[in-house]
Amino acid sequence: AALLKSVEESGDAAALLKLALLYEKGEGVQKDVLHAAALFQKAATDTGDTTGVCTLGSCLADRGETYSTRAASLYQKAADGGSAGAMLLVACCFLDGIGVVQDETNAVAWFQKAVDAGSITAMCLLGKCFQYGCGVRKDAARAAALLRRAADAGNVGALYDLGQCFARGEGVARDDTEAAQLFRRAADAGHAVATRCYGSCVYSHKGVAQDPVTAAHLFQKAARMGDVHALWYLGRCFLFGGGVDRDDVRGLQLLQQAVDLGDVAAIPNLASCFRRGAGVPRDPAHSAELLSEAVDAGLPNAMCDLGWMLLRGEGLPQDRARAVALLQRALDASFANAAYLLAECFATGCGTPKDHRHAWRLRMLMCHSHTNGLNI
Repeated sequence: AALLKSVEESGDAAALLKLALLYEKGEGVQKDVLHAAALFQKAATDTGDTTGVCTLGSCLADRGETYSTRAASLYQKAADGGSAGAMLLVACCFLDGIGVVQDETNAVAWFQKAVDAGSITAMCLLGKCFQYGCGVRKDAARAAALLRRAADAGNVGALYDLGQCFARGEGVARDDTEAAQLFRRAADAGHAVATRCYGSCVYSHKGVAQDPVTAAHLFQKAARMGDVHALWYLGRCFLFGGGVDRDDVRGLQLLQQAVDLGDVAAIPNLASCFRRGAGVPRDPAHSAELLSEAVDAGLPNAMCDLGWMLLRGEGLPQDRARAVALLQRALDASFANAAYLLAECFATGCGTPKDHRHAWRLRMLMCHSHTNGLNI
């Protein structure tokens, strides 16, 4: 007790912060959140330590909206004291409206201040602001340049984000090889989504040698790391025998798990299992219900699949006009596979007046948009 008291009276900011954390977590002392907050306050005010101010702000912010204004004020105080980390936190407060009125333009200004003060994380986030036009005019080239600087400085998130830039050709020339290398570096550093993306590159022979077995292992690793989307990728591997022995039941289980965890992208494949009876008794009606949910979420492939079922009257009453409308929505969303079914509808007058010229144009579109194999 005497030792703890001497630490509290020492005025040493670092010691006060460590002691406050011990009280907050109840490590070696009886847990006392209020006393921890008081110690954070002491470190922040008595010593003027900017780290103490930031930590106190975080301590308050974690306690809900009631304390968010006070937290933002503390971050501002530390930022005014020159703390790059505090500048980053002020920017985040303005970006999300935490304790202050939301102001994306002001957020960008504070991200820039944090970058100028040496924050690599702020550099990455500023790059994303330019990437998405958040608080600043969209500028893909500047976004990529900032992400490159952050990636070169070792920011794992920036490695992944820059990989996406090269994969999509946003702000840089498209380069599948560079994208794969960046995903691999981020994956090696423990980035779950990058692990799945690198697996996708390996599976699809994008910028790296094709190896379905390694890809399946990467999807499994990403799923264990918490990437829900990887469950969908891995489920499709089992459904199609990509890098693993085909197992419809296991594939279905993984897809269902992904859907249960909120991954709507997995719904069309899960619906297909119920329609075909893959790993589960055949149930076209449930398949149609699942596809309707995915259509409501805006998935073009689900629009195409549900349109096909409506044309046939499978799992729900036949409705050719609605089918054509769904297929057109899918095509308008750049899902080229819908062009084939639409062409047949216009050629035969199914759900729409006959129009052989338009049917021909749709078939030509399909010829230029072939997709081969498992598209992951």
